[in-house]
Amino acid sequence: MGVLFVEAETNVTTLKDLNGFEPSASLRELLIPKCDYSRDLRLMPLFIVQVTWFKCGGLGLGFAAHHHIADGCANTDFIAKLLRMVTGLDLLVSPVHDRIHVAPRNPLCIKFQHLHEFDPIVPSLPSNRFITGEQSITP
Repeated sequence: MGVLFVEAETNVTTLKDLNGFEPSASLRELLIPKCDYSRDLRLMPLFIVQVTWFKCGGLGLGFAAHHHIADGCANTDFIAKLLRMVTGLDLLVSPVHDRIHVAPRNPLCIKFQHLHEFDPIVPSLPSNRFITGEQSITP
């Protein structure tokens, strides 16, 4: 679906009413856009931006991104760069759109044998047998 932009208003009169932005469920419901994840993935927005206007004239920006497009570090980097741009600051590092180094080989050539990716993380432990009573405990 792409990007969804949501504009919202709240009856909160000042930012002090938000308990110092202490993380809470009510703050999340107020500022973070919601998405129905029970729908088909192709119909869901990949990125949602919500601007929430406060009675005092302030605003809050909330972002929600689907994990299929970026991990937490990439989302944080994107938001930091977006905020630098909207405040008129230069980007610390310019984006690189050259994807030649992440393209698959042509013709496709897999040189690494993927043998242990699905092995159990914890090795199986030997089964122990404990006997109680007059006999000693034996592994």
